[in-house]
Amino acid sequence: MFKTLIANIKTTLDKVTELAYVYDYPVVNLDGYPSAIFYPVSVDNSYITNAENLKAYNFKIFVIVEMTIKDKQTAFNTILSGAVDAVIAQFDEDWDGGTIGGHRAWYELNSGDWYSNEVTDGQQGIAELNLTVNLMTNN
Repeated sequence: MFKTLIANIKTTLDKVTELAYVYDYPVVNLDGYPSAIFYPVSVDNSYITNAENLKAYNFKIFVIVEMTIKDKQTAFNTILSGAVDAVIAQFDEDWDGGTIGGHRAWYELNSGDWYSNEVTDGQQGIAELNLTVNLMTNN
């Protein structure tokens, strides 16, 4: 299931024109900015009834911008916030994940921490997002 979900999430993030690069795995050296990095972190199961199982596949998404080409306030409050708004808007549009393997899927996106990070060639602004892909399966 993770293989299919990673491909679907990448497709959604690739639609975000505010992102120059999208990586579907943890990466240290970016090819450019703004970028998004995402990867799976866990899966949870909750039996709703004797026949229905709600599975929640959890992912981290990090939206990253460069903070050395603009002043830090503009980079953080305009460029980063604009990229995050665009990611949220795209997941709002694509919230209905349709069916995967005959099971109903839908997205939930929540925000995490926003912070800056020192790197060898400057500073990055980073916004963490938490994505849950829910699937209702039948036993």
